Amino acid sequence: MNSKLGKNFFYYNIGQLVSSLGDVTAYIALSWWVLQKSGSALQFSMILAPVAAIQIFLPPLIAPLVDRYSRKAIMILCDVLRLFTSLSVFLMMHFDYFNISALVFISCLGAIFTAGFESSVAGLTKFLVSEKDLPSGMQTAQVFSGLKSFVNPAVSGTILGLYGPAMAVLFNIASYGFALLFNSLLELKGPILSKTSLTSKESFALWWKDLHAGFSSLFQAKVIFHALLLSATFQFMFSHLHVTLPVLILKERMLPAWNLGVVESALGIGAMVGAVTLGNGQKMLPGRLLWVVSFILAGASIFLLGFSKSLAIGVVVLFASMIFMSWLNIQFQTKISVAIPAQYVGRIFTFIGVFMSGTLPIGISMAGGLVEKYGASTVIASSGITAILLFPLIFLVPFLNTFLTKPNEELAGFIAEKYPQAFK
Repeated sequence: MNSKLGKNFFYYNIGQLVSSLGDVTAYIALSWWVLQKSGSALQFSMILAPVAAIQIFLPPLIAPLVDRYSRKAIMILCDVLRLFTSLSVFLMMHFDYFNISALVFISCLGAIFTAGFESSVAGLTKFLVSEKDLPSGMQTAQVFSGLKSFVNPAVSGTILGLYGPAMAVLFNIASYGFALLFNSLLELKGPILSKTSLTSKESFALWWKDLHAGFSSLFQAKVIFHALLLSATFQFMFSHLHVTLPVLILKERMLPAWNLGVVESALGIGAMVGAVTLGNGQKMLPGRLLWVVSFILAGASIFLLGFSKSLAIGVVVLFASMIFMSWLNIQFQTKISVAIPAQYVGRIFTFIGVFMSGTLPIGISMAGGLVEKYGASTVIASSGITAILLFPLIFLVPFLNTFLTKPNEELAGFIAEKYPQAFK
C-alpha cells in the first residue's frame, strides 16, 4: 500500500472494508432467510427491486447537497440510521417473524439511508489524496474494492453457516459501529460551494440549479456520456445475477451457501490482481481495445457460469474477466476524476452511479419471472451471449480512444476544447 496517500485515505477505506463485510453478510443472510421461508425467487426480487431503485435514483437528488455541505456529517448520520434499520431486521429474524411487507418497508428505509451515504462518498478519493497522488489513490482504492469482494463473501458465508441469519445481521450492525469510529476520524476539506442563509424557496431553487448544472455538464461531455450509456446497457445484461446467482447455487444445484461466496470471491481476487497489474494492462491493451476484450471475456464468463455443469469452470473464467474489467474501471474513473472540476465531483459521480446501475431494478424485477419460467441457468447463459454481441457499439462512442490514451494532465483541456459548454 502507498503510505504517501495519507491517513484520511486509509481511515476511510479500512472503515468501509469492515462495513462492506457487514453489508454482504446481511445480504446473503437475508437472501437465505427469504428463500428458506418462502421458497420463491419472486418474493426475493420483491425486496431487491425497490431497494435497488432507491439506491440508484435517490443519490443524484442528494448529490447537490453533498457538493455544498459537509460530506462527513452526512456519512455519519446515514451510518447511524442504517444501523437502526439493520437492528429491525435482526429482531425479525431473532423472533422468527417473517413478513414480506415489513421486510420490504424496512429494506426501503435502509436503502434511503444508504443512498445518502453513497452520495456523500461519491468521488471521495479526490478529496482524500493530493492531486498528484490521485491516479495512485484510484488504483489503491480498487485494491481495497477487490479485497472487499474477495474477503466478504467467504467470511460472510462462514458466519451465516456457523451462526445463522440473525447473528449474521447482528455482525452487520457491529460493522456499522466500526465504520462510524473511523469516519469520525476523517479530516475532509470543507464544502466546495459557498453556503449562505436562504429561505426554503431559495434553497430549493439553488438545489435545482446545482442538480441541473451537474447533469447538463455530463450530457454536454459526449465522450463520457455515451461511454456511460454503453456501460449501462452492458450492466443491464448482468443485473439479474442478484436474483439468479443465489437461485442457481442454492436452489437449482443445491449447493451449500459458501459456494455463493466462492463466486463472489473470484470477482474480488480478479479485481485485486487487475489493480496491481494496471500498468501492464494499459500497455498490452491501449485505449478502447481494453473495452473490446473486457466486454467479450465478461460475456463469455457469464455464459459458462450458466451453461457449464461445473461451477469451477465458470469461476475461473469469471476471475480472468474481472482482471480486465478492473483495468477498465480504474482507467475510466481516473480519467473522469482528473477531467472534471472538483466542485462537480459529487454530482457527476452519483450520476455515473445512475447510469451504471439505473437498469438494475428492471433487471431484478424481470429476473424473478424469467427464473420461474426458464430456470436460472438458462437466463444466465443467455445474458452472457447477448453481452458479447454488444462490443461493436464501443466503436460508436465519439473520441473514446483519444480520451482514454491522452495524458492525465491534458484531459481537462481536452474536455474544455471539445465540449466548451460542459462544466462552465
